[in-house]
Amino acid sequence: NVEYDPQRQRKKILDLCKTVKDQFDTAGQKDKVDPSLDLAFTLVDYAMIFKNPGFKEEKEWRIVHTPLESYEVPFDKISELKFRVNTNRILTYYAYNFQNDFNSNLITEIILGPKCKMTEHDVRQFLNRNDLKKTKIKISKSSYR
Repeated sequence: NVEYDPQRQRKKILDLCKTVKDQFDTAGQKDKVDPSLDLAFTLVDYAMIFKNPGFKEEKEWRIVHTPLESYEVPFDKISELKFRVNTNRILTYYAYNFQNDFNSNLITEIILGPKCKMTEHDVRQFLNRNDLKKTKIKISKSSYR
């Protein structure tokens, strides 16, 4: 679940820092790397779910898969590492198999952001083709600053 509230974002980071500091203070010299790595990995995770409050209306959820950490995800649902080219860049990604979960109960609404290059018509066609006929489409009122 994406966190839009700056105070809650700050609290999460401060709580994390306090926990890591406590672990660091009580760790022996050879064990001081683990708390530092925990801090780094958790901050990376937070960076993926913290978002500007101007986008709060999106109520966005994100699926985040970082293969360096073990999540309880059925691995038959996640592909091997894949690649695609976009604007002269090679991007890596994992495909997630929603085959048994994909319906309008899973995705009730899609909000097209201010920089979205897809038309509402194109998104509707995609939704209809994928048995998401009841999914609503809205245009975001937010603008990039």
